[in-house]
Amino acid sequence: RLSFMLADSCAAALISTSSLLDETELEAPQTIRLDDCMLEQYPSHAIVDSERSNALTPKNLAYLIYTSGSTGRPKGAGNTHQGAGNLVGELITAHAHNTNARVLQFASFAFDASFSEVMPALASGATLYLIDDAAVRTDPRALGRFIAEHRITLATLPPVILPEIPIEDLACLQTLVVAGEACSPALVKRHAKHCNMLNGYGPTEASVCVTIAGPLDPQMDAAALVPIGRPIQNTQIYILDGSLNPLPVGLAGELYIAGAGLARGYLGRAGLTAER
Repeated sequence: RLSFMLADSCAAALISTSSLLDETELEAPQTIRLDDCMLEQYPSHAIVDSERSNALTPKNLAYLIYTSGSTGRPKGAGNTHQGAGNLVGELITAHAHNTNARVLQFASFAFDASFSEVMPALASGATLYLIDDAAVRTDPRALGRFIAEHRITLATLPPVILPEIPIEDLACLQTLVVAGEACSPALVKRHAKHCNMLNGYGPTEASVCVTIAGPLDPQMDAAALVPIGRPIQNTQIYILDGSLNPLPVGLAGELYIAGAGLARGYLGRAGLTAER
């Protein structure tokens, strides 16, 4: 998969460490080793427009991230600086980021959810806590101990892992965001009475997150569906039928997204981009 993404993206450079590069034997036109002492010769100041080949604009590509490929060949979705900046601005407010926040960085860097953890924390002056042991991510009890030990106040977690985390380990949380899959009313009842609980939704092709619901009600009906909420700033959501007509409340249809966070398209897949 890594070799495919490097080739498909036509990446100009591969940035990694010597140990990882030696393990994978990946190749790119230029390889930059972060543990190479030669990097010290490069200037440490922030790059300005006069040093760029082209000026940086909000519509420029910020990152290319690949879909899982579960329905075929993985697709590279090109998301913009505009979309990334819009998301960061929204989450700083919605997730209550501030200089006192202690934010958990749970998601893999290969998953776009990591962007929603890292960038708002850094942009708001919060403290970001990285999990240095990969096993902690898959062991609910170890994860609970990590959260309690570091007194994490904000965490974004998939619903599947929450039932196995001892509730007392989450007492320090002020904000809990669930995302990545459907959340059950039972989970809301378990957690929403202890903290500000939010439910986030968004596809890879729209800068991570497009709707947020919350604070969720711990008294919600056990037979109800946990809502995905309302659009974030500068985002529009439409529920349409097969002929692209708006549907009234209560009828099921297709979800269409517009606004600042929409990706530029799939790299090298103009036909699929037009179709979507």
